[in-house]
Amino acid sequence: MSTDEDIPVKVGIVGAGLTGTMLAAFLDRIPGIQIILFERSMDLATDLSSNAFGNAPSAIKRSINMALSLRGIKALDELALTPEVLKVSVRMPKRVLHDGSGGITTQYYGVGDETLW
Repeated sequence: MSTDEDIPVKVGIVGAGLTGTMLAAFLDRIPGIQIILFERSMDLATDLSSNAFGNAPSAIKRSINMALSLRGIKALDELALTPEVLKVSVRMPKRVLHDGSGGITTQYYGVGDETLW
């Protein structure tokens, strides 16, 4: 005879972006939870076969800024993923701002050693 404890709890997560995949990884640590991850984007392998850039549906073919802050690093620490992610990350201590007359200004993301990745 089975009990309710034997039946897995099904959890649907909509979106396989940063938040959806992190949530799935955290929930996967809980016994008795079955995760179903939904993503509307096209199959990455199929999408990559196109030579289109700029407005392509694949983020790989668009220029996007993605940064990892201390809050994100803390979440990766919980999953023991920080060392692997930082191996392929670029340290970004500041950004460059361009004004309309061609001038350039830099702005630090934090104080001291604080940085984005």
